[in-house]
Amino acid sequence: MTRYLYEKDLRPMKYTILTSTKHDRTVREIARRLGMADAKLRMVMIRRFDMSLLENLESRWEMGQKYADGADLVAEELGYELFTRFVPLVDTETMQSIYDETKTMIGDGLAADEAVARGKERIHRATAATSRCSPALRRATTSSSTASTSTTTPVRPTSSWSWAP
Repeated sequence: MTRYLYEKDLRPMKYTILTSTKHDRTVREIARRLGMADAKLRMVMIRRFDMSLLENLESRWEMGQKYADGADLVAEELGYELFTRFVPLVDTETMQSIYDETKTMIGDGLAADEAVARGKERIHRATAATSRCSPALRRATTSSSTASTSTTTPVRPTSSWSWAP
C-alpha cells in the first residue's frame, strides 16, 4: 500500500523544531507569558500548528510583540492579536469572549489589574484545553483515518496512449 506524506506522523519533527535553540527560547517566552509549563505548551503547539507555522514561530512572535494590539491596553495585556493572529493558540471567538468579559469587569468597577489577571487565566485554560482530546473523538478520528487508508487506492490517470513503442 502506498503511504502518503500527509498520513505520516510529524510529531517528532515538530518536537525537533520546537526544541532547537531559538525556538526553545521563544517557546519559553510564550509559556511564561501564558503562565504554562514549557512542555505543556510544546504539546499544544505540536497538536495545533503545522510545520510552516512552527518553523516561523520566532519571527511571528517577534512581529506580534511589535505590531499587535497597539492602541488598546486591555487587548495588549491579554495578547488579543498576539495569540489569535500571530501565534494562533486561541481561536478568535474565544478570545473575543474573554476580551469582552474583561472589559465588562473593568466597566463594572473591578480593578483593571485584577480583571486582566482573570482574563489571562481564561486564556491559559483555553490554551490548555486544546491539548486535551476526548476519548470518543480520539476513537472516531483514529477509526476514520484507518478505515480511509485501508480502503483507499491511488487513482491513476487514464490515457489513450502509452509509452510502449
